[in-house]
Amino acid sequence: MQGTRLKEKVNIFISSNCGGRYTLVREALRLLLLETGMCEVYMFEEEGATTSDVVSSYMRRLERSDIIVFLIDNKDGIGEGTMKEVKRGRELKKKSLFLFCDENEKEATELQKEIIGMPNGEKFKVISQFAKFPEIAYESVINDIIDTYLSYCNAKVARIEAETDSANPVENTVGDIRTILNKDAFKGCNYTKWLLNSEVIIGRDYPKKIDTFDRLCGELLEVILGNKAVEDIDFDGIKKYVKDMHEPGNLQKAIIYRLDAMESYWNGEINKAISYLVKALNIALGTKKSHDGL
Repeated sequence: MQGTRLKEKVNIFISSNCGGRYTLVREALRLLLLETGMCEVYMFEEEGATTSDVVSSYMRRLERSDIIVFLIDNKDGIGEGTMKEVKRGRELKKKSLFLFCDENEKEATELQKEIIGMPNGEKFKVISQFAKFPEIAYESVINDIIDTYLSYCNAKVARIEAETDSANPVENTVGDIRTILNKDAFKGCNYTKWLLNSEVIIGRDYPKKIDTFDRLCGELLEVILGNKAVEDIDFDGIKKYVKDMHEPGNLQKAIIYRLDAMESYWNGEINKAISYLVKALNIALGTKKSHDGL
């Protein structure tokens, strides 16, 4: 993935005992997360010289993090530094993931028991092999990022639906658009969903026949993920399917302009992309005004 394109990244703080075998699993997890191109990762071992005391330095990094990942071996217990990080993370209400290893000690730690007993305890997972820490922690982080994004999208849709059900100025507009849209256009994109999932779990082949439109959407996603060049995208094919799915009119025109803008932007033609977006916006504003006047 071409991470250099991303201006904003997810800040991950790795917390565990240090030294020995912990150094290996921490470094392996750091490299896996960095490879995604969408994560910045902090480990105590990577900290350079600083004018402040060590504890203040890494606590500031924890405070700036988006997700804290705790790697805990039941047999080794939890160090004083790790417990301070747990406490501070909770004070700041940070998103935290706990992985407990019971390979050499099946008895749960007091911290795990505490999480289980909490009404809204943090996410945790028990693993049976210490060597699996990097792989499982990596999957947990990526799944959590995707889950957060999907939760945001679902909440946004719920708000839109709630607003639509109430008496507000855009009710007629939304209602009319729904009658134009072919609902089947929102179904059958299993291949596109699989592509996103394969960014997390690598090595699986897509087992089913791929619908043409689903494949075209998947290729667009691959450009966004940095796995495919824009030159490989069949924009004409996508536009043809858009025209097949939507009746001639303002909605179809607006979508085509958006696709034209996307193609121009990826080809470095910024002014052209802006021009297409302005045309799409004018159609949308014109449609809203016509409904407001009814």
